Amino acid sequence: MGIQTRSGGAEVLGVDFPARIITVIAVPYHQVATVPYQGGVWNETVEPGAFRGVEASPEAVRVCREHNKADTVGKCIGFRDEARGLVAEIRIARTQRGDDTLALADEGMLSASVGFGIYRNGEALDHSTRTRRVKRAWLDHIGLVMTPAYDGARVLAVRHNTPDLDRDPLFVWAKMRRDPVFKWARARCWR
Repeated sequence: MGIQTRSGGAEVLGVDFPARIITVIAVPYHQVATVPYQGGVWNETVEPGAFRGVEASPEAVRVCREHNKADTVGKCIGFRDEARGLVAEIRIARTQRGDDTLALADEGMLSASVGFGIYRNGEALDHSTRTRRVKRAWLDHIGLVMTPAYDGARVLAVRHNTPDLDRDPLFVWAKMRRDPVFKWARARCWR
């Protein structure tokens, strides 16, 4: 299976403007997200340690806006596992788009989202309840997005200022994912 994206629930923990670092909970653990999967709607959770090993080479994980790899704004510089989820430190590039990204994160207008792949036998499916548990996966990229899939996937803070975070309801994201124009654009971007 290819790269899957999950937004939401990820929290921006902080933004350090001088160092250009944003700290996020990239993947919240044990938080249920309603996601499209296998032609239906499933409830998905990620187990602690699902992305173990990513901390060995964090710089290999790039950061882009809205999962558009052509709109790269930075790279990861560190990961750590915490009880609440996988925490990532992201260094943002010294570009106009990078400046905009720092400002939006500081204002609580961006959330973290992950692009990931599942290893063989890395998921547990319960077809009767349409529940999927991600047990082992690899991290392709982090997207800084307007609307997350998981409630816990948001920027935790801009280091010098912890903002109040406005969160869009999940149904807005789900509606956008079903939009035919959005599906067409997503298919063209990820070929």
